[in-house]
Amino acid sequence: MHKISKSFEFDFGHRVWNQKLKPELAGTSLNKCRFLHGHRGKVVIELKSETLKDGMVMDFNELNFFKEFLDRYIDHKFLVDENDPSIGLQNVNLMLNESEDGFKTEASEDEIDASFVYVPFCPTAENISKWFYEILVNKLGTIVNSVTFYETPKAKATYTKSL
Repeated sequence: MHKISKSFEFDFGHRVWNQKLKPELAGTSLNKCRFLHGHRGKVVIELKSETLKDGMVMDFNELNFFKEFLDRYIDHKFLVDENDPSIGLQNVNLMLNESEDGFKTEASEDEIDASFVYVPFCPTAENISKWFYEILVNKLGTIVNSVTFYETPKAKATYTKSL
């Protein structure tokens, strides 16, 4: 089996509004992530294949679509759970499709530039890694093996296809 990986970095903000900490483990029941805050995130995509085309699993340049997605829709944006009871901003829905640039948004450019991206999940590292995985599988298919999302340099979550 051949495996390759490529990483991308971006800045983003979020809020984990629904988490309850166990005081006996965390030392407190109050989660700091309930406040609006930001991170320097990193995502690592791992692709695998038993066969090679032109000596490669995939040319790394063919992952430029994902960098464009991150740069346009995620970098310097604030990910908001559409169910977060404390944030009442206009919904900006993102979805991947087969348009000319590979992406479609139901929001105007002005709304995107407002820097708020609503997602249908609490934007934890685990949920973000799964979201990116699903976007990549939609575009690339079964060669996507896993997506690891680093919320910070020391904290990461990985989503992988089931065996």
